[in-house]
Amino acid sequence: MSLQVQNLSAGYGSAVVVRDVSLTVRSGECHALLGRNGMGKTTLVKAVLGLLPARTGTVSVAGTDVTGRPPYRIVRRGVGYAPQEAALFGDLTVAENLRVHPGGRRIGLTDSEHPVHWFPVLEQRLTQRAGTLSGGEQKMLNLVRALSCRPQVLVLDEISEGLQPSAVDRVRELIELERTRRPLTVLLVEQNLDFALSLAGTVTVLSAGTARFTAGTADPATRTRVLESFAL
Repeated sequence: MSLQVQNLSAGYGSAVVVRDVSLTVRSGECHALLGRNGMGKTTLVKAVLGLLPARTGTVSVAGTDVTGRPPYRIVRRGVGYAPQEAALFGDLTVAENLRVHPGGRRIGLTDSEHPVHWFPVLEQRLTQRAGTLSGGEQKMLNLVRALSCRPQVLVLDEISEGLQPSAVDRVRELIELERTRRPLTVLLVEQNLDFALSLAGTVTVLSAGTARFTAGTADPATRTRVLESFAL
């Protein structure tokens, strides 16, 4: 399932944060959206998912225009989302958080393929309130929630932020495994360049709300170009 963003602009109040951004994530591809803090990455993602209205432009999922649709309808089209912030039900347990999802479909916790099994710390705390988890554990839970509905498109916003290196490795391995199980399309929003380049086949660098360039990660010059853009 592909994801296409065409000439998208979005912002808050009178401020336009993202200007005329276009990118295409082909079915089964992992596409990384890179950039320093404050460059508009999260704003773009929220506009793509309907959490923020688009000023101009369109968003299409599998060729269907979903611009302006409410987030729950976009999720029901097979889009999973693990946000940068801890968007959990803090008073519910870890297990209860994994049972509640707007997509409706979900894997049972007893299923051997449930992604929670990749994170023993979460398995051991299924009866613990999610709001009492550490920041890194809540990030893991966000990812597991998104994957537990077997999405066809997965949007990850700074999933590696605040995780220990060993946990980042587990996240990478889990995403790679899920992509072998089915044609999973991934839009990966990141500042962690090594993590992003290890997963993505294509990167788009966002700078001051505009797409600076898009390039394939197989090109040896791509890493240098990304580093140079981060320095600006």
